[in-house]
Amino acid sequence: MPVSMTRQRGVALLVSSLAAASLLTACNSSSSSDSTDASAINVAQVTGSVAEDHWREYVTVVPDGTTSLHVRLHNLSADADLYVWEYSTANSCWSSNPGTNDDVCEFDSPGAGDWGIEVEGWDPGTTSYTLTVTLQPSDKEATLEFVDDGSWGGLPLVNRR
Repeated sequence: MPVSMTRQRGVALLVSSLAAASLLTACNSSSSSDSTDASAINVAQVTGSVAEDHWREYVTVVPDGTTSLHVRLHNLSADADLYVWEYSTANSCWSSNPGTNDDVCEFDSPGAGDWGIEVEGWDPGTTSYTLTVTLQPSDKEATLEFVDDGSWGGLPLVNRR
């Protein structure tokens, strides 16, 4: 799916929370304190930052035979939220824990192909973060590539705190 279409899907999830809630599947938005070996082949990790009312989008490629996809937004300096979606289906997750608590999305038996991951900035100033993707089984190679960033540009945000 082209980048412009992925941006539209992310905005659709953000703007229409009731519709998005019906699409959310396998989303674990509890805080996670597990440690991850960032040097393992099945783990991809980036650090970044996002400003208030801005987003940063990444893509990960899930290989055939993957039994689980675990996406974790952690080491937050302020509040940010996590949105994950499969480009080819409506399979998605939105995790919005308050403050600097981790946001986590997990998918059992995820579809093979491209998955979008978006980090949304909520607090004033700039929020730094670490984004980690882990695949199972451990022989599956995880990737994480920056795609795009931007701001909401005055869109009405029904989920705005």
